[in-house]
Order: sequence, then structure tokens, then C-alpha cells
Amino acid sequence: MATIFMVETDCYVCGKKNRFPQSGPIMDAGSSRDLDGRPSGLGRSNIYMRVQRCIYCGYCNLEVSGGHEIYREIVKSEPYRAMLNSKDQSETANAYLCCSLLLRHSREWSEAGWSALHAAWICDDNKYSESAARCRKLAFDFFTKTRESNVTFADSLCEEQILFVDILRRNGKFDEAKKICVEALGKTVDEAARIILNYEKLLIEKQDSKCHTFEQAQEMEESGAF
Repeated sequence: MATIFMVETDCYVCGKKNRFPQSGPIMDAGSSRDLDGRPSGLGRSNIYMRVQRCIYCGYCNLEVSGGHEIYREIVKSEPYRAMLNSKDQSETANAYLCCSLLLRHSREWSEAGWSALHAAWICDDNKYSESAARCRKLAFDFFTKTRESNVTFADSLCEEQILFVDILRRNGKFDEAKKICVEALGKTVDEAARIILNYEKLLIEKQDSKCHTFEQAQEMEESGAF
């Protein structure tokens, strides 16, 4: 079990002191993580503690003790305040989306994409399906911007392709997902990536937009399904 403790930090935007929960190191059973990278086990719930929100000014970031100068003005803006107080999803999802909005302004596309995807996971947990779809669309757009900037957003090109495919499939964009999947399978990929992409292709053909795991992909491979 991970140790939970409180950390105290000054907000970069308003300077006031906040206290946030934080966990010790978490071992993740990587084989059973979701196809879009969400960890399993304790790491799955740990995402609720990863984003911080200043209780005084509403500044949201992975660490509210730092940021860019431009953030101080954005936090006061109408779009930011509307996102912070949105009723379309939970407060934690709002915090990730606010963080994503700030990162977009500082052109940190990869981090903006991951923040939006974390918001989608929170929405999944709380049954905000329409909001989850919007968050995944944001993540896809930000990851595309990352690629256009010649920056990576995952450990390998294969993992990036898998992430693109899974985001599209989860949003019911089956034709677009299949196109990327087939293109990726047509290139040289390692065995693990081949299994996952074949599993994604099978899910796409079934028009399955549900959450699935790496472990399920391995089980299907061993069963001879593809």
C-alpha cells in the first residue's frame, strides 16, 4: 500500500500556502494497464492526487509552486474561470482541463495532451461520457500538435500510434482508427506492439468503444483470435 502524506507549497499565482495529498512510490502492474496508458492498481486512483488546485485563486497545475508568467493572467480570464467552475464534469476533471488550457498557451502540447487525457479518465470514472469524449478529442488534437512540432509524447512511435488508435476508437471514430492501425501494422513493429495493434483492429471491426487492457490483448493473442 502506498503511503499518503501532505505537502505544503506556496501558489505561484497568488502566493498563498496550500496543502495537498501526495503518495509515495507506486509499483504498477504494467501488463494490465489500459490500452491508452492508464495504469492499473493503485496507480489508477493516484491520478486524483496528481493535479493540484489552489483553494484561493483556482490555479491548477501538476505543481502549483511554479509556472509561466503568462499563467497569472490566464487564471483570471473568463475562459479559465468558466472551465474551473464547469458543471459538465467533476472538479478534478476541471482541474486537469484548466491545467491543459494553461499548457496550451505555453505551447507545451504533449503535457497539454496528457492532462486532457487524464481528464477523460476522470470523466470515465464518474460516468460523464460526453465530457470524456470531448477530453479525448482535446488530447488527440494536442498530441497531433506535438507531432507537428517534432516532439514525442510517448516512449516510442509505436506507442504514439497505439494511443492515437485507442483515443479514436474510444470516441467511436472507427474508420479513422482503423486507417492508423492498418498503416502502423504495415510498418516494422515489435511483437508487443503487433499484438496490441491487432487487438485494436479486432475491437474496431466489432465497433467496440469500451475500455480494454494490455492484458486482454495478450489473452486474445494466446487464444489465437488473430
